[in-house]
Amino acid sequence: MKKKLLFFAGLVRYLKKWLQPGSGKFDVTFRQKMSVLFHGFMPDQAVFYDFKKYDRKDFLTDWEMYTKAIKINAGYTELLNNKLVFTDYMRAFVKMAETPGYFMRGKVVPLEAGGERTPQNPIDFLDRHLKDNSSYMIKKFDAGSGEGIFKVGKYNGSYYLNEKEISEADLNKKLSKLNNYMISETVEQAEYSKKIFPRTANTVKFITMIDPDTQDAFLAACFHRFGSERSVPVDNVGKGSCLARIDVDTGVMSPVYLVRDRKLTWITHHPDTNMPIEGERVSHFDEIKAKILSVHNKVKYIKYIAWDVVVQENGEFILLEGNANTDMAGVQPFEPILANPRARRFYQYHNVVKR
Repeated sequence: MKKKLLFFAGLVRYLKKWLQPGSGKFDVTFRQKMSVLFHGFMPDQAVFYDFKKYDRKDFLTDWEMYTKAIKINAGYTELLNNKLVFTDYMRAFVKMAETPGYFMRGKVVPLEAGGERTPQNPIDFLDRHLKDNSSYMIKKFDAGSGEGIFKVGKYNGSYYLNEKEISEADLNKKLSKLNNYMISETVEQAEYSKKIFPRTANTVKFITMIDPDTQDAFLAACFHRFGSERSVPVDNVGKGSCLARIDVDTGVMSPVYLVRDRKLTWITHHPDTNMPIEGERVSHFDEIKAKILSVHNKVKYIKYIAWDVVVQENGEFILLEGNANTDMAGVQPFEPILANPRARRFYQYHNVVKR
């Protein structure tokens, strides 16, 4: 029953994306749309994926991702996709961002260990918990792609929303409308990441799978997002950030793309800071990779996890969230996921692909 419900949920999402006018990232011609329609891809992939360089059969299609891959983690989907639940669950295994409270019907429910659980007025909560010259990220439990996320800060005694000053009354009015949002601390990132772009938490996504033959976790794909002046306070590509592929063996970033003005551009340096990205290596990549695989091996009944991580100094990292079925548009502009033999075997085993 759960798998059937997930299939229909994925089908609805697939059709909604296909039919919603102007929902894509790119300007795609009618001819381009028709070239991918009957192969199971969204219109954007006619531009996003390199079908000239790679065999079309090596790409996981959007149809397969939305309606078949979504069923791999049946029984654990809500655990992975609900940010608050995932944070509570994973805190036993790995360092998570602190979560001092969450919004329920316009009130904040505090989450301090052994503390009061009485819902509070949002401004009263911030006055008690948000220190001057600091900030919180406020995120919807079940949103993705940078939606439902904003930043609240206090600097020199004044409140700021997404780095723009806002009156206490206006901020309280906005926050009092929230339901099912979590409050999360902003986290410090490693110096290499801060140099490239300091105004957002630049996340690394590790996509790990449980090998059906060895029953061990392996890293199938990995990429790094870097925010931009357009995307602040988030680092999502749809908001204007850039994305670099990370070699899963070396931790070196290359190549890098940017989506601007509905066009795909390949770059080597950050568009705002002009700092190099291509050829740079993620700090302590081997250590972080090993830790994430170790954690997945502790919960290997969950077969697929996409981890959003903020890399810190000395091989440390903060896990922000996880996904049960991440969008392949973050992976396949670089190379089709099924070109990886272990990933192909994984999807074959779980009846996502037959080829």
